[in-house]
Parts: sequence; C-alpha cells; structure tokens
Amino acid sequence: MSEGEDAVETKQQGQLDVNSPDIRAALYVRVTRARAAAAVRVTGHIEEAARGAVVSETYRTWTDPVTGEHRSERRVRRRPGDWRASAWLLDRLDPNPKSLDELLDEEDARQRARETPMERALTPHLQDLAQRLQKALAQHQDRLPASFGAFDR
Repeated sequence: MSEGEDAVETKQQGQLDVNSPDIRAALYVRVTRARAAAAVRVTGHIEEAARGAVVSETYRTWTDPVTGEHRSERRVRRRPGDWRASAWLLDRLDPNPKSLDELLDEEDARQRARETPMERALTPHLQDLAQRLQKALAQHQDRLPASFGAFDR
C-alpha cells in the first residue's frame, strides 16, 4: 500500500486512476476506494441504529366510507439498533484518521504543487490588492448609499 501511495503521488501527481499502468498504484486506488465505500456503508449502519432498526412495516389501504376516497396507511415498529459492530469496523478501516485540518493542509499543498510559477508570483500581489480594496471600502462606507451596503452581507 505504501509503494502504491508513493506511485500515485510521484507518477500520477495525486490523481487516483483505477486503470493506472502501475500495478501498485492501481491496487492502492482500488483498496482506498473499497475502504471509503465501506466507511460510508458502515456510517449509514450507525446512523440507522441511532434511529432504531425496523422490526415490522405494514401497509393498509381502505376506502373512506364518508368521502369515498381511497386511503392508505403505513405503520412501522422500531426497536433500538446496535451500532457497536459497525463502529468497530469503522475504527478498523482507518485506525489513524486524519483531522479535517490535516486533510485541508494536504489538499492545499497539492494545489500549491500544481500552481505555475506565474500563479505563485501573482498570489501575494492579489492578496495585497484584496486587503487594500477592503480598507478603501471601509474608509468610504459612510459615503455609500444605504442600499449599496446591503450587498456586503
């Protein structure tokens, strides 16, 4: 798996391709996707258990004797579900989950790696321009019509 992860990062620039010519990268992608699908499925089981498992579900249809309309009714009986097995499996799928901040930092690093030298050179200038525009708008806020300020929010 680590060799496949390295191959994906170096040869494919982080792009997950199931049909990769590198066998290790293709295996890594397939295992990663299978783990993600299992995590989604298990999370659904945990949520279902929190709502309570369905014990029985019955449908009844009848004709209202007063109005003559056809009516239907669905009855569902639930019992408390057991989420522990799904939680155990979810923990085993990824024993060392990354925090959201770590995932965002990794994605930010990938984005920076894809930037061209021109984009890297322009980014600080654009940020400086945005700050100067913000200051200028703040200074002249009292001179703007009341309806113009509504677009800020």
